[in-house]
Amino acid sequence: MDYKPFPKFIKEFVEQNIKVDWGDLAWALSNHWLDVSSIAELAEVLALKNEYLYTSLAIARINNDEPALKTLVFQQA
Repeated sequence: MDYKPFPKFIKEFVEQNIKVDWGDLAWALSNHWLDVSSIAELAEVLALKNEYLYTSLAIARINNDEPALKTLVFQQA
């Protein structure tokens, strides 16, 4: 049985209190601490310096392609 925290963190709390990296996002995604939409938004901020990665994340987010988003986050972690 997977552990699912309640309530989940919200993106604004994470942005204000935690300097996240790819590993943090992968962990939060694996353990259901943030929803996929919040992970996508935080990942886009981390990907700003990599145009290809940023574009790939944006496309996955726009298309609501959760498997593609997860793959990109885990690859970067």
